[in-house]
Amino acid sequence: MSKEAEIWTTQDKPLELTETEFTLAGKIKYDLKEVEKGRRYKLTFQPISGSETTYRGFLTFKTNYEEQPEIKFVIRVHFTKAAGAEK
Repeated sequence: MSKEAEIWTTQDKPLELTETEFTLAGKIKYDLKEVEKGRRYKLTFQPISGSETTYRGFLTFKTNYEEQPEIKFVIRVHFTKAAGAEK
């Protein structure tokens, strides 16, 4: 069970991202993969425990763009167990 988001740019300048703050560390984990070098990223969130629960928090990335120096994801995610999953 996971949730995904994408980050992309239409600028000519390649986008660089650096994590600056993640308020849900220890509750959920994320993976940031560069899909297209400097252009498109895939962000995947997964719960650390297998429990069914809702989390709220945020993840902030610093960028190399002066016009948008940071990207902040406000996270509200509900993870449920898949049908037939062990209890």
